[in-house]
Amino acid sequence: MIPEAVFRAEVAAWARRIGVEPKQVQLRAMKKKWASCSSKRAADL
Repeated sequence: MIPEAVFRAEVAAWARRIGVEPKQVQLRAMKKKWASCSSKRAADL
Protein backbone atom coordinates (compact mmCIF):
# COMPACT_ATOMS: atom_id res chain seq x y z
CA MET A 1 0.00 0.00 0.00
CA ILE A 2 1.25 3.52 -0.75
CA PRO A 3 0.87 6.55 1.53
CA GLU A 4 -2.29 8.61 0.99
CA ALA A 5 -0.28 11.72 0.03
CA VAL A 6 1.51 9.81 -2.73
CA PHE A 7 -1.79 8.39 -4.02
CA ARG A 8 -3.41 11.85 -4.10
CA ALA A 9 -0.40 13.30 -5.95
CA GLU A 10 -0.56 10.52 -8.57
CA VAL A 11 -4.31 11.02 -9.08
CA ALA A 12 -3.80 14.77 -9.50
CA ALA A 13 -0.96 14.24 -11.97
CA TRP A 14 -3.01 11.83 -14.11
CA ALA A 15 -6.04 14.13 -13.97
CA ARG A 16 -3.93 16.98 -15.39
CA ARG A 17 -2.49 14.71 -18.10
CA ILE A 18 -5.90 13.64 -19.37
CA GLY A 19 -7.61 16.99 -18.77
CA VAL A 20 -10.20 16.09 -16.13
CA GLU A 21 -11.09 17.28 -12.65
CA PRO A 22 -12.48 14.39 -10.59
CA LYS A 23 -14.93 15.48 -7.92
CA GLN A 24 -14.36 12.33 -5.88
CA VAL A 25 -11.87 9.45 -5.95
CA GLN A 26 -12.35 6.29 -3.89
CA LEU A 27 -10.31 3.13 -3.40
CA ARG A 28 -12.51 0.04 -3.41
CA ALA A 29 -12.08 -3.70 -3.69
CA MET A 30 -13.46 -4.60 -7.12
CA LYS A 31 -13.81 -8.18 -8.35
CA LYS A 32 -14.24 -7.77 -12.10
CA LYS A 33 -12.61 -4.49 -13.11
CA TRP A 34 -9.82 -2.21 -11.93
CA ALA A 35 -11.66 1.14 -12.14
CA SER A 36 -14.89 2.92 -13.02
CA CYS A 37 -16.02 6.50 -13.55
CA SER A 38 -19.43 8.13 -13.24
CA SER A 39 -21.03 11.06 -15.03
CA LYS A 40 -20.86 12.92 -11.69
CA ARG A 41 -17.03 12.99 -11.97
CA ALA A 42 -16.46 10.25 -9.39
CA ALA A 43 -13.75 7.65 -9.94
CA ASP A 44 -13.51 4.32 -8.14
CA LEU A 45 -10.13 2.61 -8.29
